[in-house]
Amino acid sequence: LLGANRRFIETHLPHLGDVLCGNIQEVIDGSEVLIVGLSHAAVCDALASHTCEDQLVLDLVNLPNRSDIRASVDGLCW
Repeated sequence: LLGANRRFIETHLPHLGDVLCGNIQEVIDGSEVLIVGLSHAAVCDALASHTCEDQLVLDLVNLPNRSDIRASVDGLCW
């Protein structure tokens, strides 16, 4: 983050860094609802490997592997 975006985060959301997670499996495992805005192969693979039937995926990018994802997938805006 640079410039005005960085100042905004530091001023209004200083705790943001504390709630970010660098491990996609941990994010999936700890979530009831996942909002997906990136169709990168690693994201698609992680969703196919780690989601459960009781989770909901809100798909903003028309994921190419929807049939491989065990969670319920609802497409939005495509």
